[in-house]
Amino acid sequence: MEAKRKQKGFDKRYFDYEILLFSTVSWEEIDSKELKYLRKYLIHDKIEYFIFQIVFGYGVHPLRLWLWWFFFVGVFAAIYWIGKGVKDATTLQPLTEPLEYIWFSITVAVTPGFAGNKPVAGWYQLITGLEAIFGTFMWAAFITTFAKKYMR
Repeated sequence: MEAKRKQKGFDKRYFDYEILLFSTVSWEEIDSKELKYLRKYLIHDKIEYFIFQIVFGYGVHPLRLWLWWFFFVGVFAAIYWIGKGVKDATTLQPLTEPLEYIWFSITVAVTPGFAGNKPVAGWYQLITGLEAIFGTFMWAAFITTFAKKYMR
């Protein structure tokens, strides 16, 4: 798939980017068809490139997937640590060690549990839920990638 993407190259039919970059025309005067092509270009080329090629490696780069998983777990752990967004379930005091936040983040991403801790009510509950969804999605990607890689 990477070779196909490289062969395809840039499809200039999507939109005339010069209208958007170099024109003095206001956004209201730009043809809605051009904006539709811009949206199509951004969604189908750039987002697809990031998600499928960079993160998942078209299902043939399991190490890349692991590295991205650890990166995102680290980002979530940093969010929890900076905002003191996780409390110990027994003492209801914020966690003190950065490794405790990393452990909490890994546990949320891997299992539906909270590792004996609980997120602070409000935004941190939402962030924890998003991380749990992300973790579930990534495990499905791991399984798919390993199955595709080793069934050849």
